[in-house]
Amino acid sequence: IISWEWDFGDGSANSNLENPSHTFAEGQYDVKLIVEGDLGCKDTIIQTLDIVHIVPNAGPDTTICSGDGISIGAPAIAGQTYSWSPATGLSSATSAQPTASPTYTTTYSLIVTGDNGCETEAETVLITVSASPSIDLTAIQAICAGDTIQIGPNPVASYTYSWSPTDGLSSSIAAQPTAAPTSTTSYTVTAASPNGCSGTASTMVTIHSLPNVSAGSDQLICLGDTVIVNGTGALSYSWSNGVTNGVEFVPNVGNLSYTVTGTDGFGCTNTDALNITVHNLPEADSSVDNQVMSSIDPTVKFTNNSSNS
Repeated sequence: IISWEWDFGDGSANSNLENPSHTFAEGQYDVKLIVEGDLGCKDTIIQTLDIVHIVPNAGPDTTICSGDGISIGAPAIAGQTYSWSPATGLSSATSAQPTASPTYTTTYSLIVTGDNGCETEAETVLITVSASPSIDLTAIQAICAGDTIQIGPNPVASYTYSWSPTDGLSSSIAAQPTAAPTSTTSYTVTAASPNGCSGTASTMVTIHSLPNVSAGSDQLICLGDTVIVNGTGALSYSWSNGVTNGVEFVPNVGNLSYTVTGTDGFGCTNTDALNITVHNLPEADSSVDNQVMSSIDPTVKFTNNSSNS
């Protein structure tokens, strides 16, 4: 063969190269080749080509927060197959529009294959992962009824904070508000960073009721009598005025109040009081008006001079 003539069927100039290359627009073309031998003999062949332009679309580069996901790619086209790499963090490596949830910044590559077996070059998309705020909270905290407690994470100056619910909190936007709930409450804090990412965490503030402490009944005694006081309703007891629970003592004269503080197993305390009234002992004393009796009048007259009676 001494000559070649290629007619690409698209109106472009013919080529006389033996093995030419040609770029077609999308469509159907009848490509004709005429060859000539050294004796002047010629032969012709026509081949019909269906040109389909497959353009991979991996989607735009984007930024997500850690823990989030985003759809990449474009809607599927019938007859095309899709291959993503790496597959790490993808809901599917063969879907046209998988969900990408990488844990670190990742570049994904997409190759599309048409129904004619033609394969595209790789199209890439960059998914940048921004760190979400990390919040460290104690899961459960306990206080006694009427007490307060500071809750929340160590504050980060660039973060903003929001609490829910706000009942019993000194502030709904502080990193570490004071909580004084009236009943057991679960509080959730959301921390937002300047890059728009956020994180949440919760803490449960449990309320323990105060112990029902009783000091016992008031008492009336005489001077010198001993008394034992016993608190009830708690685990341990502490009395005022130097008194020890369950140990006898001799109160001073007068009307004194004794306060007991009882503590339960949660460390919660409550108080009660009793009064002990101490009376002085009476002092017996008497006098006789006429100690010398006569046979005429044997009557003796006595006078009571007792005190503190």
